[in-house]
Amino acid sequence: SAEGRREARALASGGVGPIQAATMHRPTNMIDFYRRPLKEFTESTIVGVVLSLLAMACMAILFLVELSAFLSTEMDTQIHLDTKGEDGMIRVNFNITMLDLECDYVTVDMLDVMGTNKMDISSNIHKWAIDSTGLTKVFQGRNLEQRDIIHDSEEHRPLEEAHADGVHAMPITTKEFPTFIADHDYTVVDFYAPWCIWCQRLAPTWEAFAERMEADSSNVKVVSVDCAAENALCQSHKIQAYPTIRFFSAKDGPEHGIGDFHKDRTVDALKTWVESLAEDLKHDNVLDKPENMKVKTGAKFPGCIVTGSLRVKRVPGNFHIEPRSKHHNFDPRATNLSHVVNSLEVGNPLPMGITKAVQRVATDEFMRSDPLRGNVYVNYRKHQAYHHHLKVVPTDIEIPTTWRGKNEVRMYNLLSESQINNYEEDAVPEARFSYDFSPMVVNVAKKGKRWYEFLTSLCAIIGGTFTILGLIDAVLVKVFKPKKL
Repeated sequence: SAEGRREARALASGGVGPIQAATMHRPTNMIDFYRRPLKEFTESTIVGVVLSLLAMACMAILFLVELSAFLSTEMDTQIHLDTKGEDGMIRVNFNITMLDLECDYVTVDMLDVMGTNKMDISSNIHKWAIDSTGLTKVFQGRNLEQRDIIHDSEEHRPLEEAHADGVHAMPITTKEFPTFIADHDYTVVDFYAPWCIWCQRLAPTWEAFAERMEADSSNVKVVSVDCAAENALCQSHKIQAYPTIRFFSAKDGPEHGIGDFHKDRTVDALKTWVESLAEDLKHDNVLDKPENMKVKTGAKFPGCIVTGSLRVKRVPGNFHIEPRSKHHNFDPRATNLSHVVNSLEVGNPLPMGITKAVQRVATDEFMRSDPLRGNVYVNYRKHQAYHHHLKVVPTDIEIPTTWRGKNEVRMYNLLSESQINNYEEDAVPEARFSYDFSPMVVNVAKKGKRWYEFLTSLCAIIGGTFTILGLIDAVLVKVFKPKKL
């Protein structure tokens, strides 16, 4: 236009055109960061077009990458001293299958370095008897305290005097045992060891009981087996505690007993038990009684599932499972502590919703709350048992909630180590689970970029790309001086 030509001539002659003069009089012109030259004073080049397209492509790619980083989160971990740990007792939950130990003899003990020593814990402990296939046979109920039983040995003649008119409780050997069981309708056997004090106390009662059954012309024979001399026979019947009183019938054969006696060790109690059992066998209803569900299948493979929880202090300690009875002695050679750890966790169980939220935040390395789950520990030699050492690491996991709130969940991760320990020949083995709490706590949270960090990075990406490619364009223009379009 005419006005534009006048402006151009004025600028060419070093003067000030009317448009520029009007613009220079504006006070806001002093803070204009984005002054633009007139279009007539710019030119387009092929290099500039190529670099502009490249700049737009780079900006778009970097923008998408930065947006993806802004929308995603990463796991952040911190380790610090656990100053807000639980001051009270901490719960330990366990479910363990003892593969070769009867529920009647399973006991759970606990002790720690502060002097706590609890023997035969009964609260919150339950037992299930299992057969040789691992299936539960009968619910044993809570682990009630073992009751005292009555002995009447002082009411009978000493064993030497009782044998003066002959031995009534006949001792039998391994070779004689199958034939004797097959030749008599019912047989009740006392498996004993000469060194067992409870066997020594039972001996006068057992002899008097045999004499009573003979006098009554009963079809139940009373015999005894010395497990020190007939070790193979006792091992084949899985005799672990002395004395063990077991009932056999000719119909079921010598391989499996019908039931074990666990009541008062008196002549009257023994007589009532065997007569009741014999009467039940006549009517084929012996298996209707839970106390007699020993047997037929799985008697040679006694097992027990022990499940429950303990309350422990935050100090090193252990709990262990071992065979014990108030009125039995155990043969260390016949004690096998092979077991399966179905579960072993520390802390209160979490609700399903909280558990899923924790799994969304923490990776597998921070979810080792039950590392022994499903592990099988078999003892192939006598006088051995597995000991497990657990390092308990408190872990706080931050779970995001609505309105950008946070909920902190306390978990306990376990680091485990297991090894076989050897025992003296006269010591009864035990399956031990030792624990030690770490004084440090691991804090786990998912964190992402804040909105202002995202905007800052975005400006840096766009501005940096524009500037760098602008410098490249300037260099190329100086070097190659490309032709105008």
